[in-house]
This record gives sequence, C-alpha cells and structure tokens, in this order.
Amino acid sequence: MRECAGGGLYFACWPTIAPSGLSYYPQRSGGIRGWGNSLIVTTLKDGSVYRLKLSADGWHVVSRERLWTSQNRYRDTAFSPDGKTVYVATDNAGLVRNPSTGAPATTLDDPGSILAFHAK
Repeated sequence: MRECAGGGLYFACWPTIAPSGLSYYPQRSGGIRGWGNSLIVTTLKDGSVYRLKLSADGWHVVSRERLWTSQNRYRDTAFSPDGKTVYVATDNAGLVRNPSTGAPATTLDDPGSILAFHAK
C-alpha cells in the first residue's frame, strides 16, 4: 500500500475496497460474452467495479477482474434486459482514493450519477 498523505483523512487509505453492492449476472444468450455466472461488485473507496467469475456450481470464485476504475464512489449496479449494458450508480459525495496516487480525495468524477457501460 502506498503511504497515505491524507492527514486527518488517513482512514481512506486503510487497505479495504469498501464493497457496497453485489449483483448476480446470470448465464444468458446474447449477454456479455464470458460474464455468465458472475458477481459484479461495486466499491466505495477504491472507485472500482469488479467481476468475480464463479465456479460452475456457484460455490467458489475462480477469477477476479477489475472492470474499471475512476475517482468515483460506486454504489450499485443494474443490467439492461438484454444484458449488454451495465448501469452503475455513484454517490454524490464522500472520500475516495485517487486512482493515480492512492491518496484520499473528496472530488468525484461523476457525483450522483447513473453511468452506462455498453458491451461491444
């Protein structure tokens, strides 16, 4: 972990991603290739959204992928009916780690927004 120069905001540098939301992405035809049977996890402190691929029986995580990172506090996700768009809700304020420096930040890239990420 990088040194934290946050002064009184040091707790923003504690080594946790602060998970905030968890959504199941089921097996589906026409959805995002390779995403079936996965958990999508939003985080507050590290401004990332992760995909956890589950084993066939659904009892174990077999891989983890960071889908995207920004200076946002991601709250929760939802999927379009066809499964090709992921909607992500962000907080309107709060502490986050700067993705470049790891230092605490209070300015968010997209405060209080619903972001849409489309599969190609």
